[in-house]
Amino acid sequence: MSGEFKVAKKTGSYADALVAIGLADLLGAFEHNGNSRKISIIDGGDNYVIEVTPGLSTEEVLKWKPDPGYPYIRIKKTDSVPPGYPHYDYEEEREVEKNYRDYQKSAAKKKKQLEKVLQEQGLVIPSKPKADLPVFKTFNSMRMGSNAYNQLFEAILETKEMPVILAGKLYCYGLENYINNDYNDKNLQKAVSTLQLFNPIAGKGVHRPKPNSSTPGSITPKLLDWFEEWMKFRAMQLALLTYNTGSDGKDTKVLVIAPGDITVSSLKSIRNDLLGDRLWGSVYLDIRATLDIAEKLIIYSEEFQQGTGSFKFAGRTPKDIIKGIYNTYFKNLGTASAVMNISFLGLPDWFYINTHKDAEDWLAILDEHKKCLGTLDEGHSDDVALLLIYRDFLSTGDLSTFLSFLAGYGIHFIKCKVQKKHAQAFTTINLRRIFMASFKEIIENVGFQNIATAIRKTTINPQIRKSMTGKAPYEIKYGLAQSWKRKAKFENEFLIELAEFVQQYNAENVRQAEQKKETRKNVTTEDLNNVFDLIEKFGSELVGMLLLGYGYAREPRDEDAPEK
Repeated sequence: MSGEFKVAKKTGSYADALVAIGLADLLGAFEHNGNSRKISIIDGGDNYVIEVTPGLSTEEVLKWKPDPGYPYIRIKKTDSVPPGYPHYDYEEEREVEKNYRDYQKSAAKKKKQLEKVLQEQGLVIPSKPKADLPVFKTFNSMRMGSNAYNQLFEAILETKEMPVILAGKLYCYGLENYINNDYNDKNLQKAVSTLQLFNPIAGKGVHRPKPNSSTPGSITPKLLDWFEEWMKFRAMQLALLTYNTGSDGKDTKVLVIAPGDITVSSLKSIRNDLLGDRLWGSVYLDIRATLDIAEKLIIYSEEFQQGTGSFKFAGRTPKDIIKGIYNTYFKNLGTASAVMNISFLGLPDWFYINTHKDAEDWLAILDEHKKCLGTLDEGHSDDVALLLIYRDFLSTGDLSTFLSFLAGYGIHFIKCKVQKKHAQAFTTINLRRIFMASFKEIIENVGFQNIATAIRKTTINPQIRKSMTGKAPYEIKYGLAQSWKRKAKFENEFLIELAEFVQQYNAENVRQAEQKKETRKNVTTEDLNNVFDLIEKFGSELVGMLLLGYGYAREPRDEDAPEK
């Protein structure tokens, strides 16, 4: 019995992950005594390890009834499809999409009224297109006339020796008993060709000493394995997503979910959920997809569902379950697409889930991050710079990068309030959850908390009050974040800056009291000395950036009201 199969990472692209996911899906198709198997995909570093429980025997493979394991695509209505197997009506789905869009445009603000009229007249409201249509649209646009996908489907069904051929192929991945395969697989090999969607590093001339063009289809047939292409076709339904992007919306981003330690069924569920999410943009799309996956992992966990979930974190991070997302940017060139960028964005590994409370807390944090990030506009260069910083933090877990983002976001928040635009501040309670493990001594320091409160009451609080009433109760320090970011790198300069801030803050309180106006709690000498001690111990940059992060965050209570 074979309980472990391995897929080498040969290309360093999402093609490797697709092969592993497709193989895991295939192995799950073999039942054991009428019961399904548990199939897990684990990132093993230089390979993917597929654990099969209970193990698979050669005899079970030889009894396999050939099934491609993916839907045949009927490109045109006139195309015939193999009977008895699932198929995808591409042209029909395109019509559904068009009808739905036309309905949405015509309905506009009177949608509910129109729906009521249609129902009263017994007419059917146009249905939404299938959520996976964008994937098939991308596939159709990038296949360059090749019919390899459907040809392999037919070849698998027509090859009588498929179980024996398959057993020979699976031996290469871990099936224990070798099958003396006297049958050839030439017809299967002839059916496939290089499809750039499944082979992002493919490019005409890339295997020559001197590349001479960039169109797809250059990989020699000797390097193309029909079995690997078959696994990629299966995996398209399990882990691949596509989105329109670019200034004109004609470019394409292809995302593939990279397994860390997850079952095939859980992977498929997450991918199906993502298909239903409305994601857009470029950098923002990367971030949202990553946050959404982390969020869905928590929701599916036993910790959150209190024993009935798909898997258990048991003190692990989202990145332990799903490594991240392979991200490839295809530039539309009219008749073809060219790969402009290949990257990998890791899932968060900066928080752990042990209990139901952990799961709830981190869902609240991820939701807050998504709401705050949603106020950033990729059409503005300053906002793009902030999104890039956040994306780096999201993937690396570097808290200093997050502090840099928070300082920049504080500036963004103030600017939005000045312009009377919507913006949401981060909350201190959620920042505490993120920073507590690493910076507990700093953030629990009373002096730190009091000075952070002073920053808050001279920046975001009076600005919120001004946007609500037209008048700020205190002077608003608009340039504080910019100035502190620069000077926090130099201890002496920052100490002077901090002392001047406290002096001016307290002096304004005195003036307010003399005029019998609203006042705030003073910062004491002890508070200042406490923060000076923290700076001596941890450095001015860390303490200064943490003060900005907390200072520009909102307290959970209603802190915009005047103090009594």
